[in-house]
Formats: sequence, C-alpha cells, structure tokens
Amino acid sequence: TDEGTLQLYVEHPHRFQRSAVEIDLQSSAQHDIRLQSFRPKLQFMPELARNNLSTMLEEPAPEWTCEEWFNLPEDQESLSLSDLSGKIVVLTFWAGFDMTGQSRMHFEELKYLHGLFGSNPDIQFVAIHDASLKPYEIELVARKWEIPFPVGCDEEAFTSFKAYHVNQIPQTIIIDSDGKLKYYEVEGRLHTLIKAMLRSR
Repeated sequence: TDEGTLQLYVEHPHRFQRSAVEIDLQSSAQHDIRLQSFRPKLQFMPELARNNLSTMLEEPAPEWTCEEWFNLPEDQESLSLSDLSGKIVVLTFWAGFDMTGQSRMHFEELKYLHGLFGSNPDIQFVAIHDASLKPYEIELVARKWEIPFPVGCDEEAFTSFKAYHVNQIPQTIIIDSDGKLKYYEVEGRLHTLIKAMLRSR
C-alpha cells in the first residue's frame, strides 16, 4: 500500500487475460475489473533465474534420487521422473530451514497453482527437499507448510540438487511431457508458463 491505496493484480486462472488496478482502501465503492487479453512471454529470460541451468534447457531432465517420500498415495512408496512420463512436471527444490518470506510466498503460489491444476492428469507437482534435515523433520515441515503434493528427501550427498545444478533455493523447474527441461527462469510467470504448457499439449 501507498497512502491508502493497494495495487491489485488479477489474472484469469486458465486464459491469457489479466488486469492491474489501483484500489482506494478508504473507499467502499465497488470496482469493475475487466481482464485484458495478453500475449505470454515464453522466451528464455535468464534475468529471472536463481540458478544457471542454461546448459540443461531442452535436454532430457535428469532422474532425481530420493531416500523417502511423503504425500504419495497409500499404495505407492516412491516417485521417479520416469513414473511421470507423458506428464508436465512442476519440480521445486527447497529446504525447510529457509524461512524467508520469499520462500514461503513461493510455496503459497505453488499451493494455489496446485489447487488450480492439480486434478489435471496431464500435470504433476513435485517438491524435493535437500539433505540438511532428517526425513522425519522434512515430513514435519511439509505438514506445517501444508504442502499438498509429493515431497521427496534428497540423498545425503545432495544427489538430486547436484544433478539439477541447484545452489540457491527455492528453485522451480518445468519439465515438458517429453521429459525435457523446458523452463527454470519462472519467477513472476509460473502461472502463465503452466497455462502455456498445458495449451501446447
């Protein structure tokens, strides 16, 4: 807010339509928000990236290796990238010790997007925690953060983090239905990229 005003950003959950409006917090008047069509920016945008994964773009994404998993169906003990063949995968690397507002906001965005798209059989959300905590500690953090999608615990040697060149967290990556790493510079446009990926199927 600035002097009693609020900048409100609104985007349609499934279409390429959005709008930005300024709301006067002192006024009780209703606001008629009209969404405008926009052309999504799908090109490579390295300035949005936390980590440099440029050498992996359009290449087959590495298989991850996790010791334990949480939030899986009762009849499933583990989850591999090969299990998700043919699906778009929204993969996030994270750590529970990172309690910054930015990290929590990132997961709030992921939870919102999972609510929008999680029931779609063409997409799967996955999170991999680093090896800095014990599996039972990771499970507690995942429950506290109310993460609704599968959470894996990376091997002690940080095998999965190293395979994906992840040094800064959180890092979200989009893998296409052919198993190739499509996007890693997703900050501020993850919703738009997911919509574009689903439309291109």
